[in-house]
Amino acid sequence: MTFEEEKQRQDAQKAYRSSFLVVKNDRLFEGRVPVEVQAYDKTHRLEDSYDMRLEALAQHEAVKSTPVQRIQAHLEHLQRYGNETQKASYLRFEWMETHQVVNKPTPNQLQQ
Repeated sequence: MTFEEEKQRQDAQKAYRSSFLVVKNDRLFEGRVPVEVQAYDKTHRLEDSYDMRLEALAQHEAVKSTPVQRIQAHLEHLQRYGNETQKASYLRFEWMETHQVVNKPTPNQLQQ
């Protein structure tokens, strides 16, 4: 990995942690995916995008909160068991308008 690629990855992780994940009153809300994350996704494989997100979540200050753990578990499940269509669908869904984590489709819902 080049210096520029590593910097892009770190910038995407920082943006994912600070802009995308917001904890309010013990509930986690997601906003639009930051530009840095979208740019990273466009230039990297699905697996790299999932790795970047999981690393960002592991470094998130609220990592012990249930909502963050729920996202982590969902991403890990998709990364391990999801097919390419399911993985891509999740990222496309993530790029949509503001929504709550609880409304994210499960891997089973993505198959339907």
